[in-house]
Amino acid sequence: NISNSHAETGDGGGFDAEKGLKVSTGSFLNLENLNAGSHGGGFIAFGEVEIAGKSTVNISNSHAETGDGGGFDAEKGLKVSTGSFLNLENLNAGSHGGGFIAFGEVEIAGKSTVNISNSHA
Repeated sequence: NISNSHAETGDGGGFDAEKGLKVSTGSFLNLENLNAGSHGGGFIAFGEVEIAGKSTVNISNSHAETGDGGGFDAEKGLKVSTGSFLNLENLNAGSHGGGFIAFGEVEIAGKSTVNISNSHA
């Protein structure tokens, strides 16, 4: 659980994952009330973001002030699989991708769910 964190002028309000992020095997990641001065309100990942194995990622009330990806910025793409759940609520970005931005392929498979609500760029 990461909450009430800020990257004043940089990327990744909650954290910066230089090689990507994998949430797997029934894991839960909750990010709330985060702010990045640039990209990735919740987090930025320079590798692929993968959510698998009935895992849940919840990001809420976060924003990227002047950049992309109010919830997160996935530089190499996003894969949500095997019954996993990605929930993005109340997010905004100053530029592109209120919920998230992915510069690689986005794949949602295997009875997984992605919910984006009350988010804008």
